[in-house]
Amino acid sequence: MQNIAFVTSNRGKAIEVKDIFRRYGIPLKVYYCETVEIQSEDLAEIAIHRAIQAYSIYREPLFVEDAGLFIKQGLLVLSSLRQQLNSCDKLFFQGIFW
Repeated sequence: MQNIAFVTSNRGKAIEVKDIFRRYGIPLKVYYCETVEIQSEDLAEIAIHRAIQAYSIYREPLFVEDAGLFIKQGLLVLSSLRQQLNSCDKLFFQGIFW
């Protein structure tokens, strides 16, 4: 199994992600690093930009997580990749790592 790293500046987020990976027996390294967050309403664009920055520093397989709070036409919309991570099952992880 290839090692993967999680890059964040948020210790609480790191603990949460490490716990998720630990439940499935997947080793995870955590790097604490501040990255420049571009201003965009597209979470994928923000995350990709941050992942490229992190990769330029660490040069190894890694991922970042981002969440956004957007207000559009008086409505509050919460987007979160974390919600998707929490809903993943072991088959998802197996598909990525095995």
